[in-house]
Amino acid sequence: MGVACLVFSLNEMPCGVYFLMTRVASTNIIHGRNRKNMRRTLIVSWAVVVALCASAQKPQEIKGIVEEAHDSLWYAGQVKAWQREVDADEQDEKAWRNLFEAAWGLNSCSRGKNDGGIPRILERMERAIPETYTYNICAYRASQGPDNKFAEKAMTLLPDDISDRGYDAVLGYLWMMGETDGTGWKAGLFNDILRRQYEHGKYPSFILRFGYNQLQGMAEGGLFFGNGDAELFDKLMLQRAMRVHTDKVVVVIPFLSIRSYRDALCRQLGIPPFPGREVRTEEEFKAAVQEMVKYVIRESGRPAYFSPGSQWAVQGIARKLYNEGLVYRYSEEPYDNVSAAQRHVERDYHFDYLTEPAFRVETWWSGSEMLLLNYTVMLGPLVQSYRESGNQERADWLYRILKASVENGGFSAAKKKEYLDYLEKWR
Repeated sequence: MGVACLVFSLNEMPCGVYFLMTRVASTNIIHGRNRKNMRRTLIVSWAVVVALCASAQKPQEIKGIVEEAHDSLWYAGQVKAWQREVDADEQDEKAWRNLFEAAWGLNSCSRGKNDGGIPRILERMERAIPETYTYNICAYRASQGPDNKFAEKAMTLLPDDISDRGYDAVLGYLWMMGETDGTGWKAGLFNDILRRQYEHGKYPSFILRFGYNQLQGMAEGGLFFGNGDAELFDKLMLQRAMRVHTDKVVVVIPFLSIRSYRDALCRQLGIPPFPGREVRTEEEFKAAVQEMVKYVIRESGRPAYFSPGSQWAVQGIARKLYNEGLVYRYSEEPYDNVSAAQRHVERDYHFDYLTEPAFRVETWWSGSEMLLLNYTVMLGPLVQSYRESGNQERADWLYRILKASVENGGFSAAKKKEYLDYLEKWR
């Protein structure tokens, strides 16, 4: 299998305007001025269609992109729809919250090229509802960073509804600040949120089961380096609420640039603090994070594993990462990682839920479905390995499991076909 297996992350969202007109135009042979006129007409027509579609939408409850993914056209329409609701009643906190979430989704789809109007929304929100939880949690999410006055204020105004998305932001803030352990009220709040979210059924079981299987394939005391809510918070919930795999240490890669988190992690691992350094560019930031990753691995001496969604942080050590099933393991020397992956598949991973019918109805998080597809992407090459080693029975067994994981998932028909076709090439 090696290091070169395809991987996917939660950041790969189906956002952006679909350029249908470009495809249509490419099927027609148009010459000279007529071609330019036609192209101009198509562009103008497409812009009109986008504007009409956006303005025609009715306001809908906005869910997080890890729960429900949409394209930029949909989010743009929801920004307009909720803007009308806010204009009608500036004290309507529900409208403000959904307007912010729609703008946040639009910003996420554009990879930051379109701010979705977030600065202007927050300016108006501050004038209208400045002392509310709604304003402060939105202002924190827009500003981020440690020692944040908006996050501190929001924590004193938390709603009773544990399903509120702001709780995830609070968890992230406390984690970033190194306030997850000890006897302080913030550590208590951190664990209480995770417990209540678990009892409420925050995550669909397929997310928790995938995270559980990843931890199952790790050595005792291993470090799990991850990036993204659905591949980090699930493991926190497993450890703090379900009390399983508590020996593992979950490392938030982007937080390594933040001193409060970095110092807390070093204390937890019993290693000297990593000296900070000033960075000015994105490239310098990435280099600093990768240096910290190597420092933690080297100084702790613990087995280190990386999620499939952490590619950007491992460029400097990519040649030392080996596919061990559902995670990549760091190793200074080459070793038989195929046998290790086979051992996890045969002994450690729990696959029943992939092949059995759903025994209860659960919400399908389309924004996190790539986690489930990682079974096919990461384990597909093992089917070929079994076959080439003469173990056709195991090859057929694993193939059936991976095929069922795609067929039984709540994916679109097109996505099912795409990944079933991918699986076939390893058969």
